[in-house]
Amino acid sequence: MGRNRYRILIAEPDTAEKNALSTLLEQNGYHTLSAETHTLTRTLFLSHNPDLILLEPAFPDGSGRELILQIREASGVPILVLSSRNSEGDKVAALDAGANDYIVKP
Repeated sequence: MGRNRYRILIAEPDTAEKNALSTLLEQNGYHTLSAETHTLTRTLFLSHNPDLILLEPAFPDGSGRELILQIREASGVPILVLSSRNSEGDKVAALDAGANDYIVKP
């Protein structure tokens, strides 16, 4: 890589949403890593040390809250939850687990 680019891990089970986010970020100079499962997100986090994690907590193979807690045990990397869930309980659970912010998808 000839220039310093931030690495953003996109943890999104929906392929279309994941691809749209990745394309937008890559077009703006960011390097993206993508994961569709809890397990792959954890693996990519541990192996690539991303600068930011964009996280949809609704995984088919595990809890987003559990994943946030696991990441927080190892790192202070910013975690931005991008979720279709808009209940106050979901927001509080993610923030209490260590997410930096919670944004409801339109």
